[in-house]
Amino acid sequence: ALVPGAPFAAPPVIATVWPHSPAAAAGWKPDARIVSVAGEPVTTQSQFRARMVPRYAGEQVAIVIQRGDQRLQRQVTLTARLEVFRHAMLGVLPLRRTASSEGVVIRGVLPGSPAAGAGMRPGDRLMEIGGEKVGSVADAVAALGKRHPEQEVTATLLRNPGEVASKKSEREVPGKRPTQTLSVRLADLSAEPIDRSNLPSEDENDFTAEKKPVGEESSKKLPEVSGPSRGDGRPALAGERESWKLEAFPLPEFPQKTQILRPKKLEPDRSYPLLIWLGDPAEPVRRLADTWRPYCHRDGLLLLFPQPEDPLGWSPGDLKYLGQLIRIARGRLRTDSLRVAVAGQDKGGQLAYLLGLRHRVPAVIPIDTPLPRTLALAENRPGLRLLILSLESQNSPMRPLLRKDRERLQAAGYPTARWELRAGDGRLQPRDRDAIARWIDSLDRF
Repeated sequence: ALVPGAPFAAPPVIATVWPHSPAAAAGWKPDARIVSVAGEPVTTQSQFRARMVPRYAGEQVAIVIQRGDQRLQRQVTLTARLEVFRHAMLGVLPLRRTASSEGVVIRGVLPGSPAAGAGMRPGDRLMEIGGEKVGSVADAVAALGKRHPEQEVTATLLRNPGEVASKKSEREVPGKRPTQTLSVRLADLSAEPIDRSNLPSEDENDFTAEKKPVGEESSKKLPEVSGPSRGDGRPALAGERESWKLEAFPLPEFPQKTQILRPKKLEPDRSYPLLIWLGDPAEPVRRLADTWRPYCHRDGLLLLFPQPEDPLGWSPGDLKYLGQLIRIARGRLRTDSLRVAVAGQDKGGQLAYLLGLRHRVPAVIPIDTPLPRTLALAENRPGLRLLILSLESQNSPMRPLLRKDRERLQAAGYPTARWELRAGDGRLQPRDRDAIARWIDSLDRF
């Protein structure tokens, strides 16, 4: 795969090398530039594709690439089909609000993950992946996007103060914390819900030398939704109604209406998760917002409630509006690019699938909803990171079809997980809203 860009202008620079592909067999690496094909020079991605399209599987072609100052020519045997692309994962959750822009502080380590097996700990600062400097979560995701599951990579850390690094791989830097380089075998990116109950807060100063991996006992936990119930099992948070508001989110060029549940004031140093809820248009939005308010308050979750053009329900005609709504919301609000999800049931759930697969929304939450039957499911590809959490009722007659669709998605390379709804009719209980909010909050895993 080549780097993103306009094909007629972007240079043919390699972004990702598929495992077990002709490019991998030729020893190509990410960031190398393709210089010529069969002796013909190429300077743009369009030129490269024009040189390759007329060729056939099994044909050998001489391709020259440039890596730094070195030019390499290889005879590449073309193939008709590549393996399904799967995203790679270390198995960590990042700390989002830090005082330094150097590296990424690890907030949590997933049990059984490559990071846990390599000895990474909360409070460590990840500086490099495979020799590439990591200054942000986006850098880490981009570096992992060039790798594949089961690949061995190096990870360089600044150790959490108090952690004892191995003398064998420790590098002392005068005046700085010791660095340690670990060898890690990457795993498949997982969409499974994560137990966040033992994660430390978002304050970097809360880290000590005794932090535990996610799922182990910890002395400091995330703020829980707690307090008196309001009659439907939903707990209350002090000040949540005073600090959050439900207001219109207009797009004047469209007839559809949307409301948003959001803080009265967005914090300038914070990126917010976003959920787009494609619910039943007959359900009063204010009542629906009240059921979500405690979880939005706890996790800083912005919640959009769009309405379909037809008051009877969602239709494919609403897709253009929803795509534009999400683009505008992501630009206007301080949203986290990875922690954006769309959820829906029935036709709303099918639109959610289309928004994920065609409009690059990074997470989809279908509720008792199969894939659209007319959808030609494209295989996963680099640059499209889509996680799916399928909510399924215990007694849903759709369960066999939902299971087959999950298998199709997984076979196509999309990380997919299942959450069981205890209610038999697709209605959400407090435990389900809590799980959805926590899942969205952990979408920046890598």
